[in-house]
Parts: sequence; C-alpha cells; structure tokens
Amino acid sequence: MQRSSSKAFPENMKDDAVYTTLLSFYTKSKRTRHEAEATYEKMKEKDLLFKPNPYYKMISLYCLLGEANMVDEVLRQMEENEVVHEKTLTENNVLKAYASVPDVEAMEKFLKRIEDETTTPFALAWQTGISMA
Repeated sequence: MQRSSSKAFPENMKDDAVYTTLLSFYTKSKRTRHEAEATYEKMKEKDLLFKPNPYYKMISLYCLLGEANMVDEVLRQMEENEVVHEKTLTENNVLKAYASVPDVEAMEKFLKRIEDETTTPFALAWQTGISMA
C-alpha cells in the first residue's frame, strides 16, 4: 500500500511551499495524476492557489495527459482567482500544452484571444514555436 507523502508533514507545517513541492513531483508522471489532482484540490480548499506555479504544474500535467479541455479549465481558474502571473510565460505554457495534444484549433483560438486582449505584441518563445510546429 502506497503512503501519501503529504501525511508525513504535521498539518501546521503544510503551507503553499510544501503543497507546491508535492504538486511538482506528482505532475511529472501520468501515474501520479490522482495525487496531483488531490493535492491541487487541497490547495484550493486551503486558499493556497494565489501564485501561478501550481496552475503551471497542472497545465503541464494535463499537457502530458493530452487533455486540452483541462488546460482550459485550469487557465479559467487562474483568471477567476485573479492570480498575478507573468503573462508571456503563461501564454507560452498554454500554447505548449495545446501543441503537445496536438490541438491546432485550440492554439489558433488562444492566439486570437491573446491578439484581441492585449495591446503589446506576444513574445513567442522559440521552444514554444518548435512545439507548435
């Protein structure tokens, strides 16, 4: 029987850093999807989703799983919670996630949204461009 790593910490020591670290490990593999989602939900319950990193981790997981619809949901939650984030980094992460599926329609829709919502030009990272190609 596998023991959850989050139980090894006393409750009073569980802050956003602990949960974000756990989330970081759980989002690296398809096999630990349930642990990642449980950790993310626990962070939501404890109001610990105020930084962009947990959202990026979940976007990466859903990218790995090929679930573009869940990428959309995590992005929606991030916007709904008004999380301060580096816009270009977020946009490149989302595009890489769509590229990994691949979901060309989602990429085009997202690029159109970026174009419509911003006045500054979008800075496509070269790694993102390679992924999209």
